[in-house]
Amino acid sequence: MLRPTRIPSSYPGFLQGDDIESATQFRIQNGMPASYLLFHSGTFLSAIRLADQKFVSLDDGFHETGVFSTFEEWYAGTLRPIFVEVYDRPNQD
Repeated sequence: MLRPTRIPSSYPGFLQGDDIESATQFRIQNGMPASYLLFHSGTFLSAIRLADQKFVSLDDGFHETGVFSTFEEWYAGTLRPIFVEVYDRPNQD
């Protein structure tokens, strides 16, 4: 997850560009449409589609691979299965 704002701190706890605005601008400069606001960067990208406020997952070419109505749906459909596998936890609430 990206930081909501730039938070000054000392290295190694702070990485330049790990806030939403900087990360979004970097991706736009590298081909992501400006119609997205990036909020997660990891094994895949996640953004808010500004036109309708949907949560989306994106591949490396900035194509949508998933669309979610809520943050909870996004988490359950993207990160939760990864965490279940990594931490060997049951995939249930």
